[in-house]
Amino acid sequence: MTGQYINKIYLDRYKIIEELPGNNDFELTFKGIDLQSNKSVFFRVIPADKEHPELREQSQRFIFKELSLLQRLHHDGLPAFLDSVSNKDENVIITDYREGVPLADKLQNKTPMGEQETLNFIEKLLPILKYLHTQSPPIIYRDLQPKSIFVDNTGNPFLTKYEAARVYKADKIKDTVVVSTRGYNPPEQALGKGQSDARSDIYSLGMVIFQMLTGKDPTASLILPSVSDIRKDISPIWAGLVTKATNIKPDKRYASIDDLSADLSRIKGSPIDTNKNTASQSHPVQRPVTVTPTVSGVFTASTTSKPSDTQTTLQKESAPTTVRKTPEPYAQKSVTSNKTIHKAPTTEAHDSWIPFVLAALIIITLTMLFLNFDKILDAVGIKSFLDLTTAHKTAVGTGSAILLLLSYIFLKPKY
Repeated sequence: MTGQYINKIYLDRYKIIEELPGNNDFELTFKGIDLQSNKSVFFRVIPADKEHPELREQSQRFIFKELSLLQRLHHDGLPAFLDSVSNKDENVIITDYREGVPLADKLQNKTPMGEQETLNFIEKLLPILKYLHTQSPPIIYRDLQPKSIFVDNTGNPFLTKYEAARVYKADKIKDTVVVSTRGYNPPEQALGKGQSDARSDIYSLGMVIFQMLTGKDPTASLILPSVSDIRKDISPIWAGLVTKATNIKPDKRYASIDDLSADLSRIKGSPIDTNKNTASQSHPVQRPVTVTPTVSGVFTASTTSKPSDTQTTLQKESAPTTVRKTPEPYAQKSVTSNKTIHKAPTTEAHDSWIPFVLAALIIITLTMLFLNFDKILDAVGIKSFLDLTTAHKTAVGTGSAILLLLSYIFLKPKY
């Protein structure tokens, strides 16, 4: 299927050169070249689903939304829109291209990253998120995870794709479309019970930081342990930061990227600039693009001037989308390190033992009922239906104890 696209030229200018990894039946990605500037470009091709017209219409809506977002964003950490093509057979989005690998590839060996390396990377990622969140209206990325964060050959992060992103609407109480990646998205987004906002991206960022510092996949357990329980050698501020960022209650998280960066600055020892963006300096503003739907449902894009040379950005990676509900993280303690007192951000204590306590109480109650079952039956006048022997009582007690042990084994964090 992909062979037909190699050497294909769009708009008499953009030529597809090679297929990129990770393609599937719903979306194809290619590297190409701008024949005018001789610069590399990135193609996202979404073939029309002729057998399922309803899916095609849904795909068109997502593409229209993504094009609308791309044309208004100009940041080094985001893909720069070049052009688009839409017809009855396919939809094509053309952006600039940057060599890079997913952060997920760097985390594959499950080796924790150092504090300084993590700090340097997150410090570069924060300005991208702040840029999105401070648009008017704010743009929520909604798919922040190691597979959607790419790292270029200079170590700088950049984000990819926008089909999950949405514009925050103050008059809405929840998202119109639920998009969730297991383990990285907060409950209000995963369960569709509230509108995602900047705090939703902050939750995802907290999960990414957790994985970077611990080497542990946050999808591996129902209960997220404290960073300090896994690594004793790092600043407790990291543990408190992750705990606060990944709180299941949005109003208990950091309210903004600047709030989070304030705690990160304490680790660095100096303020963190979250306003960095060299796109306006190194790349001219893109030409205006008007995207309009036609009667047939195909979207067309019109421009008012020639495209300018742009930054290189974008690769492609997809991820399974399922729902995972993460319990509230553990609270952190303050400790003294050398001459500096590091006090972790204040959060609520994690109630990780409540399920086990409740299970124990239920089992004990049931055991007591069974051990006195003969008296209970006798009291209601139906003792003749069942006569528990000592063996029966012993079996019930032993079974209850085994059930309690198994519940602990299978519910406890797998770290």
